[in-house]
Amino acid sequence: MSMNQSQSDFYGNQAASQSSCRKRLRSKSTDPIASSMNRFFDMMKEAMEKTTEAFKEFGQILATNKDNEYERIAHELQRIDIRRVDQVRVMKMFVQKPEIAGIFKASDSDKDKQQFIMEILAGEFDD
Repeated sequence: MSMNQSQSDFYGNQAASQSSCRKRLRSKSTDPIASSMNRFFDMMKEAMEKTTEAFKEFGQILATNKDNEYERIAHELQRIDIRRVDQVRVMKMFVQKPEIAGIFKASDSDKDKQQFIMEILAGEFDD
C-alpha cells in the first residue's frame, strides 16, 4: 500500500465520518424532545438575560436615589446652619447608620433637626 493510497483512505474515512455526524445532528434537531429542549433553553436564556438587565437597572436606580437622598440631607444641613465640619461628621454617621438619617428626615421643624444633630454630635447614637 502506497503513502498516497493510505492518505486517500484516511481522508475518505474522515469525510464519511463528518457526513454521518451531520446526519445525526439533523436527525436530533428533528427530534421533538430535543427541539422542545432547545426552545426551552433559548427561552430560559432570554429570560435570564432580561432579568439580569432589570437587576442592573434597578441597582442603578437605587444608587442614584441614595446619592440624591444624601445630597438632599447635605443641603438641609447647610440650610439649618450646621458647621461644615459637623456636617461631615453627621453625614458619616448617616452613611454608617441609615436609620438615623431616617429619623433626621422625619423631623418636622428646623429646631427639631438642629436638636437632633446636636445629640448626634454629642455622641448620643455612638455604639
